[in-house]
Amino acid sequence: LSGTEFLTTNTRPKNPANARNLNACVIGSSGSGKTRFWLTPQLLQAHSSYVVVDPKGGVLSQVGYFLQRKKGYKIKVFNSIDFSRSMHYNPLAYIKNEADILKFVNTLIANTKGEGKEGDPFWTKSETLLYCALIAYIIFEGPEEDRNMNTLVDMISGMEVKEDDPDFMNAIDYMFKGLEKRKPDCFAVKQYKKYKLASGQTVKNDNLTVLETKPFSEDTADKLGVSKRTVERLVQIAANLTPEAKKIIQEADTKITKGAALKISRLPPDQQAEAAAVLTIAPPAKKKLDTADLESLLKEFKAHAQRFISGMTAFNRQAETFARMSYVQSNELWNSAVAVTDVIRAFSKKVNHIKDELQGEHDHEN
Repeated sequence: LSGTEFLTTNTRPKNPANARNLNACVIGSSGSGKTRFWLTPQLLQAHSSYVVVDPKGGVLSQVGYFLQRKKGYKIKVFNSIDFSRSMHYNPLAYIKNEADILKFVNTLIANTKGEGKEGDPFWTKSETLLYCALIAYIIFEGPEEDRNMNTLVDMISGMEVKEDDPDFMNAIDYMFKGLEKRKPDCFAVKQYKKYKLASGQTVKNDNLTVLETKPFSEDTADKLGVSKRTVERLVQIAANLTPEAKKIIQEADTKITKGAALKISRLPPDQQAEAAAVLTIAPPAKKKLDTADLESLLKEFKAHAQRFISGMTAFNRQAETFARMSYVQSNELWNSAVAVTDVIRAFSKKVNHIKDELQGEHDHEN
């Protein structure tokens, strides 16, 4: 590190006081020299093997030539950004038996499914069966030069499906059909037959595909031309109503609204039948509105209003002589104003009474 300080790779130095943790943690801001003044000098010592994480790609260009040409190091590069500058790894080369296949497939699916909510396990199981079958075919039946991931991708790409032709067979189907004739009990054939059995119940079944891709409430709402919320409420009502309450509602002469049925469905089971019986009782016949009183009040109102208007007209003509009006004249004008006010109050009271009756009938219907 300096003229007097250094790091040793000897885990048993002569002085036990120096037998400390050999790890080092270097912290510094960008451009402070973490690589230039610490990492690079360590690598240039060339005294051991190194594993270097180089996200910027600058370390390899700085010390790679020196380590490889001058010190004889064997350098291996894994570049996940530019594969043309990276060494390659073939995981299928390490598969020797059926257990290795299953282990590799589980690892592959776990690292390619992405983040988020877990889907239906049915699809994961189908994917596992397919991968096991294809990889087993590649490892145990294919030539050595084809035992790689490119072959697996090509086989998946060749699995064409025609939903309108249930008897259609793609190239992979023919491959496994031929293998079944030669080796009917091999691992690859068994896994592929299980996969086809599962896929035949989904890919070739239009009705099941619809149910898998579209919720029941949404599909029913589209067909009936109503909102999704309406369908969900009806389903909730049907699921929560007791058989006794359903029977009372169905057999009643008076039909209740969906809102009332929803309220009944939210009651405890032992109270639903009683509530349904109460709500389905036929309401009393609508009372015929008595308009005779209303017409009489209106007629009286018009008469008093006319007297009041006549008096106000006379008052306007004689405003300057109002002080000289006789007691009888002023009293008559006052009485006309009071009479009009009383009629207006009675008329308003009658109208409000009729509104209350109409509102009560509307609430009962709901």
